[in-house]
Amino acid sequence: MKLSSIIIEEQISDKKTLQMFINDIDAITLEGVFSNIESASRYIKDNSIDLIFLDSQLIKRSVIHLFNTLSPMPKIVLTTHHPENLIHFSKLNYLSYLTKPLMFKEFIKLILQILSSLYEKVELSSTQQITKQYHRDFVFIKHNGEYIKINLLDIEYIKSDGDYTLVCTAKKKYFVSYPLKYWSENLPRNYFCQVHKSYLININSVEKVSGNQIYIKSQGIKLPLGRTFRDGFFTNFMREL
Repeated sequence: MKLSSIIIEEQISDKKTLQMFINDIDAITLEGVFSNIESASRYIKDNSIDLIFLDSQLIKRSVIHLFNTLSPMPKIVLTTHHPENLIHFSKLNYLSYLTKPLMFKEFIKLILQILSSLYEKVELSSTQQITKQYHRDFVFIKHNGEYIKINLLDIEYIKSDGDYTLVCTAKKKYFVSYPLKYWSENLPRNYFCQVHKSYLININSVEKVSGNQIYIKSQGIKLPLGRTFRDGFFTNFMREL
């Protein structure tokens, strides 16, 4: 038995991220995606939903009343940039929350907890039982008010800049409002690797490694190889060079 779900999310980027996460979970079906409560409420009243991913910025008093009167009551997961403010929604019977920027690792952890509470046979450590193969080869990023599709193989490296990152391809660089941790946890680990506290690289873009320097072939630049990340980099990737 699969859980039916809908997304109620104002931000396009977060909406797309949730859609991609759900599509990679065998145990969940996505029945609808909405940008506001009004359109979602009409669907909810006519359809039985197990799980709702709800943008906390859209919550109003009328929303709390609507959800608390549903029968059966769906499980509600709030998405928020400020979990400390969720205390204001104590009257809403929500199950849990996901902090933005959304991380697949935290998403799958929450889904496993939900499933384990419903089905005794699901083990919290067994993500392979419910996840699909990760075949996606592109990502959408928000840059200068636009959503741009970038092929993952075109990304040569990503540089941290506080809570932001610079996503670098051979032709262009994109300033993105996601921290390096987001990319590290969500990009395919078979060819993306963190090599420094400030850098994540695509192994396919490496020309050579000399000492503590990694040379990026198309741009003629070199990036630092941090001591903390050196052993993992050599163990997992040097045989592919």
